[in-house]
Order: sequence, then C-alpha cells, then structure tokens
Amino acid sequence: MPLHDRILHTVLGGSRCRILKRIEKLETFPEHLLYSLTGTKLYSMRAGDYRVLASLNKKENTVYIVTLGNRKNVYDRSL
Repeated sequence: MPLHDRILHTVLGGSRCRILKRIEKLETFPEHLLYSLTGTKLYSMRAGDYRVLASLNKKENTVYIVTLGNRKNVYDRSL
C-alpha cells in the first residue's frame, strides 16, 4: 500500500473526504490553494485540522504531495 494511502487510512471518515476533495481541486487551482512555507521549497494546503505538504513544479504544472497529517505535528516531521 502506498504511503499516502496508509496515511489517509488513519484519518477519520469526514476529514478523509475533505482532504481528497481539496487534493482534487489542486488539479485546477494549485496557486489558489497552496501557501508557500518560509525557508523551504514546500507548500502547505489546509484541509480542516489536517495539512497537505506539497512541492510545486510551475514549469511542468505538477504538484507532488510530500506528506499529510494533523496540523499539530506535520511540520515537525517534514521540515
């Protein structure tokens, strides 16, 4: 099972749906949903109490999801 599926499996039902909907919106509006993180090349997206950390390649118009998790500790694990 891929890492993002294992992480999403631990998220409760309503939040899981919210996260997946926000990720789907990234296909059309990545610049509107992603916030640049200071001191790093990563971007953050809010989804309730969870954050999705992603890398954005503007030349290829591609978003790579690095990790997701509860806002309390997702930044500690990834930065």
